[in-house]
Amino acid sequence: MFSISDRSPPVVCFVGRPLDPLKGLITFLDAIERLLALAAPPTFSVWIVGGDVDEMGGIDGLLSTRPRMNALVIAGRMLLWGKVARHSLPEIYR
Repeated sequence: MFSISDRSPPVVCFVGRPLDPLKGLITFLDAIERLLALAAPPTFSVWIVGGDVDEMGGIDGLLSTRPRMNALVIAGRMLLWGKVARHSLPEIYR
């Protein structure tokens, strides 16, 4: 049986209401950009979990101003999950 924990490369994940400034999505994206700016960045995927349909456009806007983030999206290494059922979160956290 497939499990999220079988993911390779490793996943760096944000879970929360993405456009709520208290949740820290911008800080998360800044940290990802710092990793990508390293001389030899590690290989990883990024998941952003949470947010309704209206928030997805706001997330796209944040990503569009960050060229390194766009490269992750194009490479298929960034996934925007949107809102997920609460019972799914333990598997995502694993």
